[in-house]
Amino acid sequence: MRNFKSIMIFCILIILVASSCSKDSDTSLFNNQNNRTATLSFGAVLNNLMEGNGINRQALENIPECSETSPSFVEVVISGVTNVGTMENPVVIKVAANSGKSQNNGNSTYFTLEHVDLELEPGDYSLDYFAVFDGDPQDPSSKMIWIAPTSQGEFANFVDSAIPIKFELKAGTKKYLDVEVICYDERMADEYGYLFFDTELIRVQPTQAIDFCVFGSFCDEVGRSHLAKYMVSGWMYSGDPEAPKGEELFVNKENGIIITDYEDTSEMSSEPLCIQLPDHSGEDQYYMEISIMPFDYECEEKIIRKGIISDTQVKSMYTENGRMNYCHFREGNCNMEDSPVLFLKT
Repeated sequence: MRNFKSIMIFCILIILVASSCSKDSDTSLFNNQNNRTATLSFGAVLNNLMEGNGINRQALENIPECSETSPSFVEVVISGVTNVGTMENPVVIKVAANSGKSQNNGNSTYFTLEHVDLELEPGDYSLDYFAVFDGDPQDPSSKMIWIAPTSQGEFANFVDSAIPIKFELKAGTKKYLDVEVICYDERMADEYGYLFFDTELIRVQPTQAIDFCVFGSFCDEVGRSHLAKYMVSGWMYSGDPEAPKGEELFVNKENGIIITDYEDTSEMSSEPLCIQLPDHSGEDQYYMEISIMPFDYECEEKIIRKGIISDTQVKSMYTENGRMNYCHFREGNCNMEDSPVLFLKT
């Protein structure tokens, strides 16, 4: 039976350990050191969706099923002045036993124990991953029961602030950061926004993702260049060149073209089509196909590029400032090669 009492707000309680220091003395090295750190602990507030929260009844039908078990520990990844954990190895923080406390509004609050890895320098941070489990951190049968969705996921609309959440720690202050989570249902894994969950693990871990961007031009028989209308499909490379399609990543992702009308003319523009690819440890290989589509030029819809690329090639397209250079294909009578040349023409 679905339990629609399923959104939880997690508050990050930031306790800055501040020791008093006399204006007349600066000899306390211990006090000065403590003033430079911030200690984080987490609180979990369980909300009742049926009481409102701006979500309609139709939306409630799509909420994942909830576990009846209680939270035991959380896994977090934080980046910033000090990085805490990674997607492959998040930091584990235990939930205090019997810490659930009922409030006047019907919500329940849980608190976590302090953790040495959460003693941080003041500065700007980002909460990049937040998930709650039952059981024991050392027991592989422990299951994820709640998770904070990302802004890229289908469940982002169920929360006010999706992952990543930016926040600042200031020396000498206490800061609370609310983190909303929804119940985790493995059957809906892709909809939380953490791409490419490893379904073979009981404790599901998301992997990092990298962007790959494609832009296209089509040149007609006289060499006039048009913005291309196209779609891209991608799979993990199977390792078999005769049957290269492995796990499906995306199919028929189309680029968007904007047409702006003026009094006596119109103007077309397009952004590169950017797609997220899974980036596991070690080398990843992907098989892709690009298809041209009819637009304001004459052509038949067909596959025009296909081939295998690696995460190393994708990462080499990033500039020093982190900007992604797109793969620009040129189809038709352009008399120019693709830049860079990554795929075979068909």
